[in-house]
Amino acid sequence: MSPLALLCIFAVLAPITQEENIEAILQRLEESSARLTSFEAGYSQCEIDEFGDSTVFNGTIYYLKDKSGGSEVGLFKMTSELDGRIIEEVCTNGRQGWMVRHSLKRVEVATMSAINRRVGGITLTGAADILRNNYDITLEGIDELASGRAYHLRCEPMEGAIDVDPTIDELELWINIEQPSPITKILLNHRDQVVSTWELNSVQRNADINRNIFQKRIPSGYTEIKHE
Repeated sequence: MSPLALLCIFAVLAPITQEENIEAILQRLEESSARLTSFEAGYSQCEIDEFGDSTVFNGTIYYLKDKSGGSEVGLFKMTSELDGRIIEEVCTNGRQGWMVRHSLKRVEVATMSAINRRVGGITLTGAADILRNNYDITLEGIDELASGRAYHLRCEPMEGAIDVDPTIDELELWINIEQPSPITKILLNHRDQVVSTWELNSVQRNADINRNIFQKRIPSGYTEIKHE
């Protein structure tokens, strides 16, 4: 038997380690994120507090990869609805982010580094390098979601990880097998026993999105509060 034939047989029979599987998933996520120029999606968010009570929000998420300023940044906007009305809007322009809380007539502004820490450094469009450098990752299996089959990853912050909010115990990600970006589902376990889950639906990749929706606007009569 030729050396090439032996090599082919070995490639079929040799076991693939979980570490190799995870790196392959992250590489596909990275490549898919690089190709993604925008997306629009509906989402549902379920938050369970420390007493076990749950609140469900729905809304829309918009993302646009913008190069108009000379360097590439990701523009992001999310609206949250409860009982049919918009109660919050979250938006980032690559330099800062702000949350409009309509019930309080307040706009909270924060730097991108503060926002990234709060969400564990993970964005819906990927951040594979953040995952590699800050989390110990295990592959839990493949789950069937409404959006399709997805890899289920469990991620525990490494000791001393600098890009992770210290209040986060672990996070779980579901990455679509066919179209890895955006990430279709994220679950955050916080140390105060609050659990938050986001899941996307009706994803329109590379959609035509007007960049004007990402402009910072403070409604009349609202108070602006800045966070570091």
